[in-house]
Amino acid sequence: FVPKSVNYFCLVFISIIFFVPAYATQNSITDANIEVTVNYPEVVTHENEFVFSSIVKAKVDQISNITVTVASPEIEISQNQFHIENLPKDSTLGNNFNIKVREEAPQGAFLVNVSVEYFIKGFFDEKPVKNTLTKSVELNVQSIPILVLDADAPDSIFAGESFSIRGTIKNQGYDAQNIQIAV
Repeated sequence: FVPKSVNYFCLVFISIIFFVPAYATQNSITDANIEVTVNYPEVVTHENEFVFSSIVKAKVDQISNITVTVASPEIEISQNQFHIENLPKDSTLGNNFNIKVREEAPQGAFLVNVSVEYFIKGFFDEKPVKNTLTKSVELNVQSIPILVLDADAPDSIFAGESFSIRGTIKNQGYDAQNIQIAV
């Protein structure tokens, strides 16, 4: 026998854990010559600015004119391109894109397109060859607070006996106030 309040708590706890997106995400765009890692918050809010960062790493020599472009109709961005003239093998260089989600953007998931264009000169190439890599990354726009409950319940309980559950509430997105949990 499990008390009804424990079943309710477990249901709320499981739904919070499985349906809340992660706080930050990292994606790689890569081929044999170059690797670009982008970091961004997975949960963003309307009209609030956030940082979308990119780190470019050259895997081989002779890479030049590298351009990283970030674009989506759902965002406002003052400078959507980052350009590097030359990058020696095993070197890295990064850039932050300051982005704001448009007020009219719908709530929920949308895509941001990341494009990486570069030139590489091989031993037998007369002039550098242009290469382009693209990837879409997903952002989640929320207009309400998202709360994550990290609970620690006892390993075993006895029917009819009271027990306590300790927990930590983490807020993602807008500021939340007067949070109450009822079980």
